[in-house]
Amino acid sequence: MRIQTVWGGGPEIVALAHALRRPIAVYTLQQQQQQQQQTATQDTPAVLARIQQQKQQQQRIMGLLLPQQPHQHHHQQQQQQQQQQQQQQQQQQQQYGEEVVQLRLCKVFGWVEGCKEEPLHILFINAGALHGGPSPGAPNHFVPLYPTKTY
Repeated sequence: MRIQTVWGGGPEIVALAHALRRPIAVYTLQQQQQQQQQTATQDTPAVLARIQQQKQQQQRIMGLLLPQQPHQHHHQQQQQQQQQQQQQQQQQQQQYGEEVVQLRLCKVFGWVEGCKEEPLHILFINAGALHGGPSPGAPNHFVPLYPTKTY
């Protein structure tokens, strides 16, 4: 880990989450076009069932990461946010003809349930994209998404 050409992965993040005693949520960037191509090429019933399970698991994880709210209100609010995001994405694509990039939750490391500390959110990204350019290859850096201090 001290050599510049070596970077940590899952085991190091788990160790950090345990040392800090707080969960760490890891995200990647995914272009909407990539997402549509992936689901279009993998449309067997078994794959569709697995995708649905993954979506449900991510929703449960996000529910644990978000502040506690009454379940019904939270569910309605989540649906409204998803609809608004989809509408904004469609408008952006029609206006600018650009691909929309979304954050995709990969994994939450550490213990989430009962933890009083807010999770740290980090993005797994290629170093070339850190300077505003296109991502030239596979992700190779972890960067913080936003601070989690509460005032």
